[in-house]
Amino acid sequence: PSFGLLGLTPLPLYEEVATEENIPLASSILADIQSQTSLKLDQVHPNALGYTQMAEKIYESLKENGLIKH
Repeated sequence: PSFGLLGLTPLPLYEEVATEENIPLASSILADIQSQTSLKLDQVHPNALGYTQMAEKIYESLKENGLIKH
């Protein structure tokens, strides 16, 4: 990730690799968390609620992409 004044932005390389390797990319999860003060411990790290949301979003993405069933 690239740390800037407006938060995290995924590097274009991540999207290129994901496309080339046919891997789903959930690129907005961390940026969404970083945009909400209530989900951050400090300017960089999510707090417990932020990590919980991150885990839930990753789980949803895995299900949507057929990588896990439940």
